[in-house]
Amino acid sequence: WRKLTISWAVFFAVMAVANELAWRMLAPGDDLTRWAAFKLWVVMPATFLFAMANIPMLLRNGLAVDDTPVPPEQ
Repeated sequence: WRKLTISWAVFFAVMAVANELAWRMLAPGDDLTRWAAFKLWVVMPATFLFAMANIPMLLRNGLAVDDTPVPPEQ
């Protein structure tokens, strides 16, 4: 779980920086439509793809498959 926690923490830190940069560049004044589009079309797919990219690590390190526990490799 430590690897998973660290990878998600790093992902969220990178996304926080990307969000701040996007907000400052895409939302001049009070028009937030481009920033909202960034959140919808960039942030959401990136989060989904990152979650899917973590599945192989989970399968290698002890995720239960079909109610049969898979022991972690040590």
